[in-house]
Amino acid sequence: MNDTKQTPTTSPKDPPPCPDCGGQTFRDESRITWCHDCGWNHSPKSSNQTMKINSNDTSVNGTSLKGYVGTTYDNLVKLLGEPLGGSSDGKTSCEWILEFEDGTVATIYDWKQKQTPKDHFYWSVGGHTYKALEQVKEFTEFETKQLAY
Repeated sequence: MNDTKQTPTTSPKDPPPCPDCGGQTFRDESRITWCHDCGWNHSPKSSNQTMKINSNDTSVNGTSLKGYVGTTYDNLVKLLGEPLGGSSDGKTSCEWILEFEDGTVATIYDWKQKQTPKDHFYWSVGGHTYKALEQVKEFTEFETKQLAY
């Protein structure tokens, strides 16, 4: 579930029910449509790309570092909502898990930082393939850097 500022949709111009679970959708101040129940979202910036954010049913097993996305913590929160907490081993202080409609999984996280970076920072992007980084770049429109193959 996303904790960004949300208002229920109730007018005829409001987004339809969630295509994933049929739940009530919300539109935040960035014009991103969210499902309160399952975390699905659609950004008007993203070429009709939809995804789930921080969903409990998205597995990140087997993902690894694919590159970096350069932006601030506040920009990520505005676009993706509040992050999940850090890892139990202390190697991350926060993380976002993204599952795109084609099944591609991406993670955005701060690797081995003493505290969550607030200024411009190159956040680690993980995934099963480099497609995860490509889709993060397309969805966020932030600068990305890919690791060498």
